[in-house]
Amino acid sequence: MTHLYLIRHGEAYSNIELDGNGRVPGLRGDKGLTPSGRAQAERLRDRLARTGEIRADALLASTLARARQTAEIIAPALGLPIIPDDDLHEMRAGDEVDGMSERELLERYTIPDYRETPYARIAPDGENWGEFILRVGTMLDRVTREYGDKTVVLVTHGGVIDASIMIFFQVHTLRVPPFALYTHNTSITEWELERRDGFHAHDDTAKAGLSRWRLVHYNDDHHIRDMPDDAEPSPHSAAEAMENGNS
Repeated sequence: MTHLYLIRHGEAYSNIELDGNGRVPGLRGDKGLTPSGRAQAERLRDRLARTGEIRADALLASTLARARQTAEIIAPALGLPIIPDDDLHEMRAGDEVDGMSERELLERYTIPDYRETPYARIAPDGENWGEFILRVGTMLDRVTREYGDKTVVLVTHGGVIDASIMIFFQVHTLRVPPFALYTHNTSITEWELERRDGFHAHDDTAKAGLSRWRLVHYNDDHHIRDMPDDAEPSPHSAAEAMENGNS
């Protein structure tokens, strides 16, 4: 059985820098984890080392600093090297605005309301809603095929985890769905690929028809529940709004 564990990064500077002080957190603008974010990731590392609840075959991580740093912290508990994967990135605003201050972003561009304009982009080289969901879905399909019947940990972003729910539940993905999700920092979301019993197919097409994804856990963040209240701020900066509100 294939298991995917999707872990959101710890609290990042892009989660807490408000009032126009933040920067678009792409490869250039991402300043990584806050001290609280590192503490959250250390809590997760200690939990995984203590419980041994995830016996993974591979550890993949987004190359954005906040996710990469989280993966570096938890990797010793899993005993695995980190495999960088750009397809685990959050929704991409575009190189043109990467690292731009929020004030400058709001002066020069309009952040789309993806519920109303799902095909809009912030910058010409950025992703629109459908392209983001397609990238995530293609990544999940690739990882599932490459690591069939194995256990994989993906250290990624809130938007990617939210997208996995839309994709595996087969929600209409060309528009933002009529519900909201808030995936917490360093939380664990577990999916398993179930294969139905009673029939044994020998070709890939038949096998695909006999499988279904099951959501085992969502937003499991028990390891940080007793941390101070300010360790899990609500994401509402302009830089995060353009990235599905999760970053």
